[in-house]
Amino acid sequence: MKPAEAKVLEGLRKNTLAYLSDKEYAQVVEAVEKQGILGLTGAASRLVKGAVIKHGSHDQKTHGRRGGGGGSGQSNVSGGDAPKRDNSKISNVISKIDDAENKLSDFDASKPGGGQKYDALSENDQSIWEGSQTSMARARRALTGAKSAKTDKEYRSKLTDAAENLDDAFQELQGADSSRLISASRSLEVALDRVDSLFLPREERGGGDRMS
Repeated sequence: MKPAEAKVLEGLRKNTLAYLSDKEYAQVVEAVEKQGILGLTGAASRLVKGAVIKHGSHDQKTHGRRGGGGGSGQSNVSGGDAPKRDNSKISNVISKIDDAENKLSDFDASKPGGGQKYDALSENDQSIWEGSQTSMARARRALTGAKSAKTDKEYRSKLTDAAENLDDAFQELQGADSSRLISASRSLEVALDRVDSLFLPREERGGGDRMS
């Protein structure tokens, strides 16, 4: 395991992974030793990356990120804990959202035949399609905002919003009956991998994405 990855895990163990038993945490460590944080798959992947998202959003939620209160506490995004800006990688995340939206555009009533295809979906899938559209739009706005963020705190807050909304859309689409909707979720899974890595300092991200 890389020293940087060990440091990340130690930090998560003290907060968002504190609920794990020693045996469960040992299994996470073993998976990271074999695959690296960015190479994780399956349950270990969702567990660790979910913890990274929660860790990144903690201060903003605690200090009024949505309510605008601000608070007086110190933010973990200052100093060496702040993620390095990477607008090119943010653009790559947005491109994967584009891929998902293109697959889902088949059911857009403004497209030729889209209304009929939408009507052919089950009521549950129609609800999933609507919800995923909203979540992806919010994620796109957050990512665009991250590019122009003036402070590290704002940058991390925008990334957190994007990650949460991407995960919402991914989970919704995974529960669909339509194979087309499920296919769109795969692009969002790649987007999630990429936005998750943006929470890590640049030197801890590795040489590239494990998925394309």
